This record gives sequence, structure tokens and C-alpha cells, in this order.
Amino acid sequence: MVFKVLGIDEVVDRRVVEWLLRQVLVDPATHSYALYDLIYQPKNTRFNVVVRGEDIIGYVLEWSGQGSYAIHFWGTNIPVELIYDALKHGLGSRSVYIHIHSSILEPIITEIAGRIYEGFDREVFIDMVVDRKSFKPYNVTGNNVVKTLDPEKDALEFMEIKERQSRRVSYDEAKSILEENVYVGVFRENKLVSMAGAIVRLHDAWIVADVFTLPEHRGRGYAKLATSKITLLGLDAGVKKIALHVNSENTIAIRVYKRLGYYETSRKTRLIVIKQISLKASHN
Repeated sequence: MVFKVLGIDEVVDRRVVEWLLRQVLVDPATHSYALYDLIYQPKNTRFNVVVRGEDIIGYVLEWSGQGSYAIHFWGTNIPVELIYDALKHGLGSRSVYIHIHSSILEPIITEIAGRIYEGFDREVFIDMVVDRKSFKPYNVTGNNVVKTLDPEKDALEFMEIKERQSRRVSYDEAKSILEENVYVGVFRENKLVSMAGAIVRLHDAWIVADVFTLPEHRGRGYAKLATSKITLLGLDAGVKKIALHVNSENTIAIRVYKRLGYYETSRKTRLIVIKQISLKASHN
């Protein structure tokens, strides 16, 4: 098979963007990251596309920010050298998230990651999607306040809940996150107890993530309420599909999302590296 790899300077053209736009409509959970990072985060992004003739048959998306490194492998014919190169770029980051969107590539990528990193966790996550037709809103607020978090007014509360989530952020970082993303929070007696964020926002698709409820407030429908509200914000803005990812073992969350009308579209592997020591072996 004859193919070639195009770097980011070569692929960010109308043809590739139009191709990604079409892919996002079909599979927003997979392709929204590539389109979003190319448009809004080009300085933080590395993007290599594998082409055969005029057809795009695979790509590797790399994004770095806030001490983390995210890598997405899509397609079935990605050169081993490109896989190795992308994984090596994550060395030195506080955490690395390796998204494998191909069951064919999974054993290859996992084996190479084992050479590079001292260790990693493996999880199977489920892609779920909702649209206007399938969405079933949940609006039972009770005595609680549900609102979009404000960068100026709610940064301190956001800092506190992130720390309970085992991720410390400074006040400036909290403000920046709330400025760049849309977060919905559930407040009980003026205390932020649950939240959900839209971390990727495109014209046709949003990605919802960072759904978290304080442990002492779980089981009261707060996560369902926050997720419903952020989903409604997107759909009311004209977004065609909203996607999220959930660990396949998190049966409680899966049940919540299904009750809101989210449906499963695929299952994929993610490798999570929290600490790296050094490059273990050279590539042969």
C-alpha cells in the first residue's frame, strides 16, 4: 500500500477541514477534538494525516496544555514510526491520555506505549451521543440553584470542587477554564455541589465532560441535573449532536445518561499515564 503522511502545515486547508466537518456530523465523539484543536488551539496542537491518493485513511492528533498531553489515533493504517513519535512526545507531561479509536491498532499502540512509559492504566470507555429527538430533559431542581458558572463570581467555588476532584488549580487557572469552557453548576445552600462542562464547542457538536458531584451529595440527582442543563444549553444553541465519554464500569453514570436520552455509539480503549520516569527503550 502506498500512502504518505502530511504534517499540520500541509493539512490545515479547506479540503481537510471540510472532511472533518463531515466526520463530526457522523461521529462527534471521535472527530470533534481534531476540528476544535485545529481551529482554536493550533499552537498547542500537532496533527498528522495519513493519506492514500486523495483519501484520508488515518490521523494522529496531539494536544498539550495545563500539564497534560492528549493523543488520538484514528484509522487503521498509521505507520509505526508515527505512533512511536507521538507517544514519545508525551514524556515529561504530568499526565498523558492516549485515545485509541481503532481496535486494529490497539495492540500495536499498547505494545509501543509499554516500551516508552513506566506504566499506565487501561480503561474501556463508551462514547454516548444525544440529539434533539432523543433528549429527555430533567428539570427537578427542588431548593437548588442551577446556573452557568461565572469566571469572576464562581472561580473560588470551582477551585474548591476541583481540589475535591484531586486536581488543584490556582484562582487564575480556574478563571481561565471557566472563560474558555461552559460549565453548569448545581448549588445547594450557596455551595457548588455538582457540575458538568462543555469542553469542546463546535457549530454542530459539543463534548460534555468533567461531570462531578461531591461524594457527600451523591444519589440526589445532581449530576443528572447538571448534565441535563449543559445538554439543553447546547441543543438550544442549535448544536445537532452532543457527545460524552464514560468508563464502561461506571454503571451509575451510564444509567443517568441513558435516562437523559444519550445512546451508545461505540466502545474504545484509553490508556492513562499519570507519571513517567524516562524513555525505557529505543525504537528499532
